Amino acid sequence: VLVTDGHEPLLGLTAADFEVLDNGVAQKVDLAAFQRLPLNVVLALDTSGSVTGARLESLREASRAIVGDLKQGDRVALLTFSNVLSVRADLSGEVERVRAALDDLPVSGDTALVDATYTAIVTGESGSGRALVIVLSDGVDTASFLRPESVLETARRSDVVVYGVSVSRLERT
Repeated sequence: VLVTDGHEPLLGLTAADFEVLDNGVAQKVDLAAFQRLPLNVVLALDTSGSVTGARLESLREASRAIVGDLKQGDRVALLTFSNVLSVRADLSGEVERVRAALDDLPVSGDTALVDATYTAIVTGESGSGRALVIVLSDGVDTASFLRPESVLETARRSDVVVYGVSVSRLERT
């Protein structure tokens, strides 16, 4: 579990601070320990033709904020997708490579959201540590060849945590 106070982990909890139920039956908690595992963060960023201007900049800003919050020992990868999936930065501790890759993103094509999510899950599992996939997109899949059900089953069998971040139509005045 993750217990936070605002955005910070709440430390010092003991087994007595937790109640665990299994099908409504209370279970005895013997141990509660704090452990910080390195993260494998995989950013899957939509660069299809529908992501331009303010939408693309919002997704870039969100990606930069995520990369900026990484800690020593964490690793990050950047995948971009339209109807073509591209690995812009392999999973590594070199966050500057990801920052640089975010500055030059070609935008075109349809949206292979399901295929990109699958690739991000597999990439996240490829290293030791806790895998976190963040899919940043503005829309609905229009080009994947994988079925959503098979990708969902892959996600269920993995230890990867997947978050979807969506940006809606933004108008700047």
